[in-house]
Amino acid sequence: FPQHFATNFQPNTIAWLTSSAFVNPILDMLEDPLLAGAALQCASWIATLEDTDDRSSVSIPRQRVLHYIRHDMGVTTSESDRLAVVHALVQLSSITRLLDQVILSDELLRSCWWDMRRLSSPKLQAAILSSISQVLSRLSPSDAAIGIRLYTYLAMDNDESGTSTTDWLARKYSSSPMPELRIATYAVWTAVARLGSPGVTVLSTSAEFWNPLLEGPRETTTDARIAKYEL
Repeated sequence: FPQHFATNFQPNTIAWLTSSAFVNPILDMLEDPLLAGAALQCASWIATLEDTDDRSSVSIPRQRVLHYIRHDMGVTTSESDRLAVVHALVQLSSITRLLDQVILSDELLRSCWWDMRRLSSPKLQAAILSSISQVLSRLSPSDAAIGIRLYTYLAMDNDESGTSTTDWLARKYSSSPMPELRIATYAVWTAVARLGSPGVTVLSTSAEFWNPLLEGPRETTTDARIAKYEL
């Protein structure tokens, strides 16, 4: 469900979509292995319809979704399960306060989203990086501190050496033979740069950042060339 659809709904439509009669059957589907992925997407969207904490019809699906991700899905290596979790957290992150105060403050939720230490699928890794660029690109320059915090956690949660996220991405993904990973890395960096001066500073102060741009091989695919040019 695209987030902008919610802005076109009448109040009575939102009230119906967030009512217990509509929400509870969807939440019950989280217990069904065949329907859980779709139910997670739907419930996470419903949880963003009203950005308040005093409406139980909204706060309950939000709590259930986060509890389900933490305790039922966990840091899964299953591609379908991880994608469902990633999509749900991206949806919930459309509420900036929820991203800042809940998701980024919870190490387990962060790991459920972007822990890539045990993932062998380059396409899944690229999808996770792309989800991060999607969330970063939705933040305004006034929310740059939240974006930089997210970006910083990415390496902290994936690399125990203490390297910066820019250096980690440059060494691990910007020179990958898989174009999907290079494109996703460029997209993350572009989103960080669009946060304004703080983002540009974070990128430009890393020597590793310039290597793939100035000294790396020429991109051979159209999508990768476009992504690099955007950056």
